[in-house]
Amino acid sequence: MNTETRSLTLSTFSLQAPNPCFNWNGQNMICCPGSCGPNGGPLATCAGSPATTPAPPVTSAPETSPPATSPPVTPPQQTSPPETSPPLTSPPVTSSPETAPPVTSPPVTSPPETSPPATSPPVTPPGTNLPPAPAGYQWVANPGLSDEFNGDSLDRSKWQPIIPYYSGRLPSQYSTANVAVGGGYARLTSTTAVNDVSQVANPFSDPWISAAALASTGAYAGLGYYEARMKASDILMTSSFWFQSQHTETDVIETIGDPNNFRSRYMPINTHYYPNGVSEAPDQSTPFFYRLPDGVLTSGDFHTYGLWWQDAQTLHFYFDGQLATTITPAGPFTESQYLFFDTEVFSQYGLPSVADLKDPSKNVFLIDYVRAFYLVPNGK
Repeated sequence: MNTETRSLTLSTFSLQAPNPCFNWNGQNMICCPGSCGPNGGPLATCAGSPATTPAPPVTSAPETSPPATSPPVTPPQQTSPPETSPPLTSPPVTSSPETAPPVTSPPVTSPPETSPPATSPPVTPPGTNLPPAPAGYQWVANPGLSDEFNGDSLDRSKWQPIIPYYSGRLPSQYSTANVAVGGGYARLTSTTAVNDVSQVANPFSDPWISAAALASTGAYAGLGYYEARMKASDILMTSSFWFQSQHTETDVIETIGDPNNFRSRYMPINTHYYPNGVSEAPDQSTPFFYRLPDGVLTSGDFHTYGLWWQDAQTLHFYFDGQLATTITPAGPFTESQYLFFDTEVFSQYGLPSVADLKDPSKNVFLIDYVRAFYLVPNGK
C-alpha cells in the first residue's frame, strides 16, 4: 500500500487510453497505441511493434488536504508476538551477501529465538501452492497467521477488523461494521450512506465511502511463505493483500476489480522501504505489474496470490502457484510486519459509483483463506 499518497493531494485521470493493454517499461506506465499482443513472459506486450505511447496525462483533482484529524501512519513497535509465530531469523534458502546492514537499519522486532515444538507437523492444506523447500528443510504451518474462515465470526485472537494506526485513504474510511465472516469467507464490504454524490461537498476529500480492513493483531509476519485465495470486489476500489511495519512494506497485490480499470488484469506488486519511517520521505519503492493470463480478471474468480519472504533482500511473488517476479527491495527487510487485507479508493483512477457501492453483487472483497508457513530443518 503506497503510503506516500496518503499525505499527497489527490489526483485523477481519464480511464480512456489508446488501448487497455498496459505494459511496464521499468520506469513509467505506458500503454499500447494499437492492439494488445501476446503476454511476453510476465508482462503484457503490444502487437506488431515495441513502440509505445505515454500513458494518459494526469489532471489534478481539487487541491484539498485531508482533515487535520487524519491519524499519523506510524505502525506501533511490536514486542510480544504470539507463541505460534516463528522467529524472523528462520533459515534462508540461499545465503545473502555476508555484509551487515547499515547502522541506520530499522530495529528487528524478532520473536523469541525458539524452535517450534517437535510435535508440530509440516501440515500443507490441500490446494496450497507451496514452493519446494530447500534441501534439508521443510515447511511448517504457522497457525497464528492462517485462517480458513469457515466459522461465522472473526477469530479475534488472530485478527482485528481495522488497521490500528491508520483509518483509510480519503474519501474512504475503514469501518469495523464492514468486516464479517460467513459462508466460508472473510467478507470485506465497501459501501456508502449517501444516495447521490451531489450530497457530498467535496467527493475527493470528504469521507463518504465506508471501506474495510482486516489486520493481524500484531506485527508477527516474518520470513516464510504466505498465500491468500481471494476474489476482488467488482468496483472502482482496491482489493489488497499486503504487509507493513515501521520502515518496510510488502504489497503482494493491490488490484482494482472494476473491469474498466487496467489493474483488474494485473497483479500489481510492490515493496516500499522507508528509511525514516512510513510517514516520512523518501519512499523507495519497486513497483511491478504482472500481466494475468488472457481473459482473467481479479474480480472474475478466485485466484491465489503468494509471497515467499526468503531473506532480507529476496522476496518472491506468485500467482496461482506460478512465479510472477522476484524483487530485491531498496533496503533490508529485517522487521516483522503486520498482515493486512483492505479496500480503499485510489482517487487517481476516479471514484466508485454510488450504485456499485450499494450493489452486494459487486461491493464485496472475498477471502477464502490465508495460509502461512515457515522453514525448519528436517526432523524438527
